[in-house]
Amino acid sequence: MGDEIRNSGIDVIGDIPWGTHFCQFYKAKQDLVDILVPYFRAGLEDNEFCMWITSEPLAAAEAEAAMRKAVKGFDQCLRQGQIEIIPYDEWYLLEGAFDDDRVLNGWVDKLEQALARGYSGLRLTGNMFWLERDRWRAFTEYEVRVNDVIGRHRMLAICTYCLDKCDGSAVLDVVRNHQFALVKQAGNWDIVESDIYKQAKEALLQSQETITRQRDQITNILNSMADGIYIVSQQYDIEFVNRALVAQFGAVDGRKCYQYLHDREEACPWCKNEAVFSEGRAVSWEWHSDKTGRTYDLMDVPLKNVDGSTSKLEVFRDITHRKETEQALRKSEQDLNRAQAVAHIGSWRLDVRRNHLLGSDEARRIFGMRKGTPMTYETLLSRVHPEDREYVNRKWKAALRGEPYEIEHRIIVGNETRWVRERAELEFDQQGLLQGGLGTVQDITEQKGVENELRVKDFAIASAITGIAIADLGGRVTDVNLACLSMWGYEAEGQIVGKHVSSFFAETGAAVAALSEVLEKGAWQGEASARREDGSRFDVEVSANLVTDVDDRPICVMASFVDITERKEVEQVKDEFIALISHELRTPLTVIGGCLSTVLAEWSRLPPGEVRQLLKDALLESESLSYLIENLLELTRAQAQQLTLYAEPVDVRTLIRETLSKIERQAAGHVFVASVPDGLPLVYADPLRIERILYNLLDNAAKYSSPGSQIVVSADAQPERLTIRVSDHGRGLSSDEQARIFGPFERVEDSRPDLARGAGLGLMVCQRLVEAHGGQIWVESEQGKGSTFFFTLPFHREQPGRSRN
Repeated sequence: MGDEIRNSGIDVIGDIPWGTHFCQFYKAKQDLVDILVPYFRAGLEDNEFCMWITSEPLAAAEAEAAMRKAVKGFDQCLRQGQIEIIPYDEWYLLEGAFDDDRVLNGWVDKLEQALARGYSGLRLTGNMFWLERDRWRAFTEYEVRVNDVIGRHRMLAICTYCLDKCDGSAVLDVVRNHQFALVKQAGNWDIVESDIYKQAKEALLQSQETITRQRDQITNILNSMADGIYIVSQQYDIEFVNRALVAQFGAVDGRKCYQYLHDREEACPWCKNEAVFSEGRAVSWEWHSDKTGRTYDLMDVPLKNVDGSTSKLEVFRDITHRKETEQALRKSEQDLNRAQAVAHIGSWRLDVRRNHLLGSDEARRIFGMRKGTPMTYETLLSRVHPEDREYVNRKWKAALRGEPYEIEHRIIVGNETRWVRERAELEFDQQGLLQGGLGTVQDITEQKGVENELRVKDFAIASAITGIAIADLGGRVTDVNLACLSMWGYEAEGQIVGKHVSSFFAETGAAVAALSEVLEKGAWQGEASARREDGSRFDVEVSANLVTDVDDRPICVMASFVDITERKEVEQVKDEFIALISHELRTPLTVIGGCLSTVLAEWSRLPPGEVRQLLKDALLESESLSYLIENLLELTRAQAQQLTLYAEPVDVRTLIRETLSKIERQAAGHVFVASVPDGLPLVYADPLRIERILYNLLDNAAKYSSPGSQIVVSADAQPERLTIRVSDHGRGLSSDEQARIFGPFERVEDSRPDLARGAGLGLMVCQRLVEAHGGQIWVESEQGKGSTFFFTLPFHREQPGRSRN
């Protein structure tokens, strides 16, 4: 991976990429020396600028002494300014205050200065022994910003923390804000990775799998091409050969490219590697193979690899027939003149004795030279574009030594720049002395413009993420891009090309009508139901247009397709959700309004007991509405990653009793039992959120249990966690229902008409809140025998803050 991978100098870590931000927990001064000295030694050896911010127990002078002992020539590095060792109060606490913006900008400024001085990047460390508890929260927020800044620059950073100054909560904060941590266990350094770092590694693995799939797709495309193609490294190692080239030259069998194509034992003097690798440009040239007896038009282009290296891709187009045609044209002056008039190809004959190029009228026209003006080599070279002049002169000199001469370059005629293609056949005697030669020059300015325009359009169509298809005027498909193939589930163009467009849609009549409208009116836009190769259906948005030539005569029909299946599903879910929530909000409001309006209208005539019952019903419905709204708010906070826990020591036994007293008002027809032993340890949690979890589980149990049935809440403690259970004697859940019950808007079907249905949010909210506390939630159920919902809370103490969701 080239310059992006760096040697950390630490054996347990090995190589790491730029942007790595990790930490070390130490107990003694020697722990710092063991890790930081090899860390900085590797940075100095790899031409990196190094900064060591020291604090107790390892002072700046001690750090210098340790580096001097381990690194040969360290004093010279110090004098040259490749490394700076600074006490913490000269970096973090200037004027006695910690300013996170100043420190962060300082790291970036140091990096820019290092890069300007020719260093590869910045390697740094900071010892946080000086950090006191009253500054801890501000500093952890600064570490989050540091993680983001370092991840976007050529930086490596290790932050060191003294274990004796960190409690369990602080350790978790540190690990969370770094990619991984170094901890000494049983005399050895081990790596503790954060969840984010693990996810990043998994994403990298997935991206590598994607690259492999894409590479396979490209290989299939190259193997399907009629032109020969091969890829070669700068060391002449053949990395890929397509089937067309193998058919002509045989298997590679580990040979270098000059051995494979030319039967040579050393690199070819006419090789274009210099232009491709050093100059980074594409080269087009002609080559005749003695092995096949064929002549090829070669195109060499640089190919950037995933690891940053460059290979050369060469395309072999067989132009033997074209060359034979050109030779036949040279035999007949009449045919040559006719060809020049038609193809705008000029010709010239070289007169060596007089240093004259005897050019045809077309050649003079192309170069903008009046008839009678001497056509010397120097005169023609003066017409060549200044940027191409050295290239043309070098290729001509190579031709004088017997190399092929076929080049394309620019010329300047008046104020106009033209492109020309030149070819020459030079004649030599038996002693190798130049006798003369014949050449052609073709004005390809228009062709170049068309080629570039077509190349851009072809590339845009081929690489577009929108499906694009072309059909003839009879509705038969003639061409499709890769996105269209993928959208309809086909692997090759041959499975689509030649078929009528209507065969790819569920409603063939509608497709035929749309095609007719395009042919009649010139365009059609709308939505349609498409049918994939496997018979499955999906929704597409179609925009079809009639393509005409310069005389406005129809040529073909081009259509673009966008798969809108997911969008329509999202819209349907949104509509259903809005309808569901509207109903769930309206129902309690209707009851509340009815109760209150009855009380107000009939106050004087209603018995006190009935008034009290109406007010009680209104209160119960308002509490139900409040819990629904709170579930919606909790879900919204979780989705926006803004769920904040306000944790404190919680007595679960007391919290269960309080929650049961609230639910009993809502579900008076059930028997609620608390089975919680005395002496349960306190858990560090957000009491309001734990109550919401319990309430949602109890509310669900009451909804799906028969009136009068018993619902039990129990709890017990394990070594590291507390487990709470809510058990009912309801209908139970099938395995399919258990698999999806924690999803959004999932509600269990029930045949009872009087069952109060919910919004399907309660269990999803429970899951988000439990996981935010670091616990787990699950269900065990058997149809006909009831269900038990479990959730756990860890005993470890965490500082209140944002959840991990």
